[in-house]
Amino acid sequence: MKKAQIMSKFFIASLFFICASFASAQDALEIAKKNDKCDASKITVYSARMVLKNKNGAERVREFTSKTKKFGDVEKSVFVFSKPKDVEGSAFLSFFIRSQSRRNKAGR
Repeated sequence: MKKAQIMSKFFIASLFFICASFASAQDALEIAKKNDKCDASKITVYSARMVLKNKNGAERVREFTSKTKKFGDVEKSVFVFSKPKDVEGSAFLSFFIRSQSRRNKAGR
């Protein structure tokens, strides 16, 4: 009898946690929107490694550092390559404009 009671309590507790997880489930878009609202950082810096493969399977490895700064609704990013030596110091600058009206003006 005790074993049956323990199993039933375990089942009820499991059912409770499963229902609670479904009640708080969010889709990816909702999570991304909340993340954008909560993101208080103005500058983001990270380093990464990029592996390029051609159709024959030969690999080339590039290492770079990315720095992103937010200016209101505009994000500016610069990627500076550090390895290998032949691309060291090469950089790529990008802009991302969040506002549709500003994007239209920038496209002219």
